[in-house]
Amino acid sequence: MFQNMEFRLNFPWLKRFLLVFCIFLISSNSYAQAGSLYRKAVDSVKAGSLAHAFMYFKILAEEYPRSPLYSRALFAIGEYYFSISDYSRALDSFSEFIESCPDDKAVSFALAYMLNIAQKRGTKPLVESIKGKIVSSVQRDKILFTFQKAL
Repeated sequence: MFQNMEFRLNFPWLKRFLLVFCIFLISSNSYAQAGSLYRKAVDSVKAGSLAHAFMYFKILAEEYPRSPLYSRALFAIGEYYFSISDYSRALDSFSEFIESCPDDKAVSFALAYMLNIAQKRGTKPLVESIKGKIVSSVQRDKILFTFQKAL
């Protein structure tokens, strides 16, 4: 009886809904995977395994750049490189962090790490440049704090 009948969905809103729902499922799974990697990284830090933590943070940053945990992973990667005295990579990582997440609260800390590295290397122009960025960052944070307080 139904062999020759063709069933068609003629509901454009249903097609859009299904597409959005599928995208939602995929993205929520991505966030869950990023969260899992982040928890594994933090657990590794607590266990004293910085190399494992670094690997988890690195995977998170590379595979899930849209995750809310992306900025934390970038910052942690910079800290890891700093802790093993790989200052070139630490500078690159903190620079990427600042460029990718300019409004993050940890920008001033990244700049402090970068200043420390520049001072250890004795590169005066870089020291002065970073000091200028720190002053700008502090002034911006002060203005934002005053503005938020006024609201």
